[in-house]
Amino acid sequence: MKQILYRSISKVDEIDVTNILEVSRKNNKANDITGFLIFHLDGFYQMIEGPDRNIEELVTKLGRDPRHTNIEILSSKDVETRHFPDWSMGYLKLGKAIGLSLADSISNEDAILEKFLELTPACYQVT
Repeated sequence: MKQILYRSISKVDEIDVTNILEVSRKNNKANDITGFLIFHLDGFYQMIEGPDRNIEELVTKLGRDPRHTNIEILSSKDVETRHFPDWSMGYLKLGKAIGLSLADSISNEDAILEKFLELTPACYQVT
Protein backbone atom coordinates (compact mmCIF):
# COMPACT_ATOMS: atom_id res chain seq x y z
CA MET A 1 0.00 0.00 0.00
CA LYS A 2 1.23 3.50 -0.86
CA GLN A 3 1.09 6.61 1.32
CA ILE A 4 1.75 10.05 -0.13
CA LEU A 5 1.87 13.44 1.53
CA TYR A 6 1.84 16.46 -0.77
CA ARG A 7 1.24 20.16 -0.66
CA SER A 8 -0.12 22.41 -3.35
CA ILE A 9 -0.90 26.06 -3.86
CA SER A 10 -4.54 26.88 -4.42
CA LYS A 11 -6.74 29.95 -4.27
CA VAL A 12 -10.04 28.16 -3.76
CA ASP A 13 -12.64 29.33 -1.28
CA GLU A 14 -14.52 27.32 1.34
CA ILE A 15 -17.38 26.54 -1.04
CA ASP A 16 -14.88 25.00 -3.47
CA VAL A 17 -13.32 23.03 -0.61
CA THR A 18 -16.75 21.70 0.40
CA ASN A 19 -17.29 20.52 -3.18
CA ILE A 20 -13.81 18.98 -3.31
CA LEU A 21 -14.48 17.09 -0.08
CA GLU A 22 -17.86 15.80 -1.25
CA VAL A 23 -16.48 14.44 -4.52
CA SER A 24 -13.25 13.16 -2.93
CA ARG A 25 -15.05 11.22 -0.23
CA LYS A 26 -17.24 9.49 -2.80
CA ASN A 27 -14.37 8.70 -5.17
CA ASN A 28 -12.01 7.64 -2.40
CA LYS A 29 -14.52 5.14 -1.01
CA ALA A 30 -14.93 3.65 -4.47
CA ASN A 31 -11.14 3.40 -4.91
CA ASP A 32 -10.18 2.16 -1.41
CA ILE A 33 -8.33 5.41 -0.66
CA THR A 34 -8.25 7.01 2.76
CA GLY A 35 -6.66 10.24 3.85
CA PHE A 36 -6.74 13.65 5.36
CA LEU A 37 -6.90 17.12 3.81
CA ILE A 38 -5.60 20.24 5.51
CA PHE A 39 -6.72 23.53 3.95
CA HIS A 40 -4.99 26.81 4.73
CA LEU A 41 -5.05 30.22 3.12
CA ASP A 42 -2.47 29.37 0.48
CA GLY A 43 -3.54 25.86 -0.43
CA PHE A 44 -3.54 22.28 0.72
CA TYR A 45 -1.60 19.61 2.51
CA GLN A 46 -3.00 16.15 1.95
CA MET A 47 -2.04 12.64 2.97
CA ILE A 48 -3.57 9.87 0.89
CA GLU A 49 -3.13 6.15 1.33
CA GLY A 50 -4.32 3.10 -0.54
CA PRO A 51 -3.44 0.59 -3.25
CA ASP A 52 -0.37 1.69 -5.22
CA ARG A 53 -2.11 1.93 -8.58
CA ASN A 54 -5.07 3.88 -7.19
CA ILE A 55 -2.79 6.39 -5.46
CA GLU A 56 -0.68 6.85 -8.60
CA GLU A 57 -3.84 7.47 -10.65
CA LEU A 58 -5.12 9.99 -8.09
CA VAL A 59 -1.80 11.88 -8.04
CA THR A 60 -1.89 12.07 -11.85
CA LYS A 61 -5.47 13.37 -11.69
CA LEU A 62 -4.52 15.99 -9.08
CA GLY A 63 -1.70 17.16 -11.34
CA ARG A 64 -4.24 17.95 -14.06
CA ASP A 65 -6.67 19.71 -11.69
CA PRO A 66 -6.52 23.49 -12.30
CA ARG A 67 -7.40 24.13 -8.64
CA HIS A 68 -3.93 22.89 -7.65
CA THR A 69 -0.63 24.41 -8.74
CA ASN A 70 2.94 23.68 -7.71
CA ILE A 71 2.14 20.23 -6.34
CA GLU A 72 5.09 19.04 -4.29
CA ILE A 73 5.33 15.46 -3.05
CA LEU A 74 6.72 15.72 0.48
CA SER A 75 6.67 12.02 1.28
CA SER A 76 6.00 8.86 -0.70
CA LYS A 77 6.40 5.47 0.88
CA ASP A 78 5.07 1.96 1.10
CA VAL A 79 3.17 1.28 4.32
CA GLU A 80 1.48 -1.74 5.81
CA THR A 81 -1.16 0.08 7.85
CA ARG A 82 -3.20 3.21 7.28
CA HIS A 83 -3.09 6.31 9.45
CA PHE A 84 -6.74 7.07 8.60
CA PRO A 85 -8.42 3.68 8.09
CA ASP A 86 -11.95 4.93 8.75
CA TRP A 87 -11.85 8.20 6.82
CA SER A 88 -12.42 8.45 3.09
CA MET A 89 -11.21 12.04 3.61
CA GLY A 90 -10.74 13.75 6.95
CA TYR A 91 -10.56 17.54 6.92
CA LEU A 92 -9.09 20.41 8.91
CA LYS A 93 -9.00 24.13 8.09
CA LEU A 94 -5.98 25.94 9.50
CA GLY A 95 -5.51 29.57 10.34
CA LYS A 96 -2.59 31.38 8.74
CA ALA A 97 -0.22 31.03 11.71
CA ILE A 98 -0.59 27.26 11.96
CA GLY A 99 -0.37 26.91 8.19
CA LEU A 100 2.92 28.79 8.23
CA SER A 101 4.13 26.62 11.10
CA LEU A 102 3.37 23.53 9.03
CA ALA A 103 5.21 25.01 6.05
CA ASP A 104 8.21 25.79 8.26
CA SER A 105 8.37 22.11 9.27
CA ILE A 106 9.40 21.10 5.79
CA SER A 107 13.06 20.78 6.63
CA ASN A 108 12.83 17.05 6.02
CA GLU A 109 10.31 14.31 5.33
CA ASP A 110 10.15 13.08 8.92
CA ALA A 111 9.53 16.59 10.29
CA ILE A 112 6.61 17.31 7.97
CA LEU A 113 5.04 13.89 8.61
CA GLU A 114 5.37 14.40 12.35
CA LYS A 115 3.80 17.87 12.19
CA PHE A 116 1.00 16.71 9.91
CA LEU A 117 0.12 13.78 12.17
CA GLU A 118 0.37 16.03 15.23
CA LEU A 119 -2.40 18.27 13.80
CA THR A 120 -4.87 15.55 12.86
CA PRO A 121 -5.71 13.72 16.14
CA ALA A 122 -7.80 16.64 17.42
CA CYS A 123 -10.09 16.13 14.46
CA TYR A 124 -11.02 12.65 15.57
CA GLN A 125 -13.18 14.28 18.23
CA VAL A 126 -14.56 16.99 15.94
CA THR A 127 -15.67 14.96 12.90
